[in-house]
Amino acid sequence: MNNYNDHVPMPEPDSHATLISCPGCTGVLSVIEERDGAHLRFVCSVGHSYSLQTLLQAKEDDVERAFWSVAAFLEHIRMITGIFMQYVDRQGLPIDKQGLENRRRQAEIHGRQIRHMIDETEVTDMEPHLTDERT
Repeated sequence: MNNYNDHVPMPEPDSHATLISCPGCTGVLSVIEERDGAHLRFVCSVGHSYSLQTLLQAKEDDVERAFWSVAAFLEHIRMITGIFMQYVDRQGLPIDKQGLENRRRQAEIHGRQIRHMIDETEVTDMEPHLTDERT
């Protein structure tokens, strides 16, 4: 019978915890400097492992997903408040629509701001650049 602990990687002695969460499971990442000193490796307690480059790329992907998620939620709020105001009118409900209209406009403005942030985000180019040393 296998013990659960047989499958959980133990922290390496030369690692230390960071304040960075794992993109794969949101666990705490520990950083390990490879023996050659030229590379860092980030590992969580369940075994997800990242180089510096892949960790940055994963976090950039997380940020983009989060921005698009917020943009979608704000669009949903804009649509729902619009439907709510139409429903109030159609049913003749004694509800002051001004608060709904204010929130609808606010969601629309914030949605545009988030989309602008998405459009303006410049992700770091992590590809190696070759230089012509003959010049």
